[in-house]
Amino acid sequence: MFRKILNHPAETAAPTKVRTSPPPLREEIAVFDCLTGQTHMLGTTPLTFGVDPGCDIQLGAYGFTGGTIQMSQTNDKIQLFVKHGNPTLEINGGEFKGGFLPESEEWSLVIDKVGFFLIKAGHESREWVRKLESSSRQSWTLYIFENDMDFRKWKEDNSPYDFPGMLVKESMEMLDMIGEVGKRNWGNQVGVIYRENAKAGFFASQFRALSQPRTLPDAGAHRCPRCWMRFNTMNVLAIHPSELNDGPEGLGEEALKRFVPKRFGDGGVPLSAEGVPCTRLACPHCRGELPPSLIEKAPHMLSIVGDSMAGKSYFLTVAVRQLKRILPGQFKINFTDADPAGNDILARMIAKLFNPSQKPEDTFLEKTALAGATYRSFKRHGADVNLPMPFTYNMGSRILGNSTIVFYDNAGEHFRPGNSEREKSNSTEHLAWSSGIVFLFDPLQHRDLLTQIGDETDPQVKEMKGSGLRFDQDVILAEIADRLRAWRQLALGETRDVPLAFVVGKHDLLTKLLPLEKLKLDVCQSGKLSSEAIESNSMATRSFLLEHCPDIVGAAENISDRVMYFPTSAFGTPAIELAGVKTRDGKIQFGPDPKKLQPYLVEVPFLWILSQAEPSLFGDGH
Repeated sequence: MFRKILNHPAETAAPTKVRTSPPPLREEIAVFDCLTGQTHMLGTTPLTFGVDPGCDIQLGAYGFTGGTIQMSQTNDKIQLFVKHGNPTLEINGGEFKGGFLPESEEWSLVIDKVGFFLIKAGHESREWVRKLESSSRQSWTLYIFENDMDFRKWKEDNSPYDFPGMLVKESMEMLDMIGEVGKRNWGNQVGVIYRENAKAGFFASQFRALSQPRTLPDAGAHRCPRCWMRFNTMNVLAIHPSELNDGPEGLGEEALKRFVPKRFGDGGVPLSAEGVPCTRLACPHCRGELPPSLIEKAPHMLSIVGDSMAGKSYFLTVAVRQLKRILPGQFKINFTDADPAGNDILARMIAKLFNPSQKPEDTFLEKTALAGATYRSFKRHGADVNLPMPFTYNMGSRILGNSTIVFYDNAGEHFRPGNSEREKSNSTEHLAWSSGIVFLFDPLQHRDLLTQIGDETDPQVKEMKGSGLRFDQDVILAEIADRLRAWRQLALGETRDVPLAFVVGKHDLLTKLLPLEKLKLDVCQSGKLSSEAIESNSMATRSFLLEHCPDIVGAAENISDRVMYFPTSAFGTPAIELAGVKTRDGKIQFGPDPKKLQPYLVEVPFLWILSQAEPSLFGDGH
């Protein structure tokens, strides 16, 4: 049997009973989020509500339109007002224009019809919080009256539990209660909702907007590394450990079921309907699985861009393999798979490429499979779009904590004129949120530089000189700059401060023009990343590029104020012609010989970007 409710929400303009005696000094004020179950204490520092990362209480999970609301304490009064935007406020069921709250000890607050809060003031606030947090989630009760007159009579009679004609639905969870509100045909009926141990409540009508089906907005504190859309913690889906998906998300027949969790176990772990702990989480937009650490810390996205035939698949493969060896060995930093299933094809490529017993032709076939797997269809803004597949890893140490690193291998054609604006935006928008961009420059696809190489004995050089390729990598760089300016709303000529690692690949073909003797190969020294070695190599490489292809330098430095140049070789030896392997139109294909691989400096661009993002993990490389 529920307790008698002593305080109720007022209708529209009808306030709660006004206390004539002065209110007590507000020593402690508690704000209880009815949708998440979290409590915030208001002290001398104001509390802010909104969707910006700096707000204390995050809204937007169910469609907040934007803005910031501030709550503060002034002597013995609580002040609430809209700081930015135009969200609506309701106190105790009535419209509130901002200012001091009406005198009481408890209030109900609704923000923009999507945020629901209970507020408690006075010396008993801590005990009130304890009771709310220790009570069952099934602590909501819905009281339904035939009409407004019955509701008013019930209030006047001090809210008896056995009021004639009143329907009571008790022991409900918040989400179930919202569903009940949405499915009822209310007509002239009036409903009021209370939580056990709280005196202030809500009108059922205040939940009607929340109970209607709606598209989750692209807003919140977190960003999905698959579809790049934003969301809040309370929107995250749980993944059932064994039950297969039965929804229309297009995840495949073997995908596990995604669901909105209503029950939680120890440590806030979502529970299935059967009470099974579900530790894996999914994005509420695309339904893709999220990295485990994403809720605690935003991932570092690293975007690899380059023209077709630049060697991005080999470059990424070698870089990941080197990072797995160098980070633990040199820096005492672990670098492990965060998504073994999603990274599997890259792991297979590493295994074949660095196996001397493999034939070069077999390695090329694995490379072809990797290139074909770098794009996958995901849900974005309600439509199926092809997006770069993320390769996700965990990086960190016990002392300094962990971060999630996400690599994207971008097709060069998505940065060329002629593609639709929608296709370019869907495929490349992650660059706007990247911790760093790696541009892989192919010296064989720059006509002036190709002429300078002049090694006709190399089959790859000979083939490229006779090809009909466009040789316009400067166009791709210009498109990157244009995309970033559009996403970040930068003025013409204004550059971003995102780190850009400009990588000159296939350096083994350039040793006569940029000799190894001019480069510092020992970049990792005594557990530190040598900024002196990185800057020296960058200056030498930039001078080389200015001499042979100044247009490329200008295009690169139009993207970012933080450009560093890196000479690398994923093979360490010239590629060879692959026997019996040709394209559909009969062109010869080239690849490495696993027996002769000697890559150098491939991991350095990534180490540099990571040192900018996580300087505490690296020695002096920042």
